[in-house]
Amino acid sequence: MQDKLASTVGFLVAPAVAGTAFALSSPALGGGLSASFSSIAGLSALGYVWALGFTGIFGLPLFLLVRRYWSINLFSSVGGGVMVGLAVAAVLVSGEFFTTRWLSALVEASPFSLVTGALSGAAFWLVRTLCLTKASSEL
Repeated sequence: MQDKLASTVGFLVAPAVAGTAFALSSPALGGGLSASFSSIAGLSALGYVWALGFTGIFGLPLFLLVRRYWSINLFSSVGGGVMVGLAVAAVLVSGEFFTTRWLSALVEASPFSLVTGALSGAAFWLVRTLCLTKASSEL
């Protein structure tokens, strides 16, 4: 039961990294480093909802697969985050699927998505590990 709770908390916290990154990298939408706190908070909330959806669609099945056949550690969490980030980039630029424009848009979107995915995966691992450590110390 502790593993399920720790994983759930990790899945709820990890998208906050992507939501905040979205807000800080969107000056055209009113975000960016020079934006007001309310603009950053609003865009972060919007980004969180989107990231939570992508986490459920791509991250949860990947987590269940890794947990079944391997172990959940920092490397598998960051690697899973990178894979989810790439999948999200592919979905977001899928307007012209499998054309040269799609490929160039994917290449443009990939660095941000990969880094954001890696940071989200690391946040997932950190929160999950801290929750498991706290639960085991309370026994």
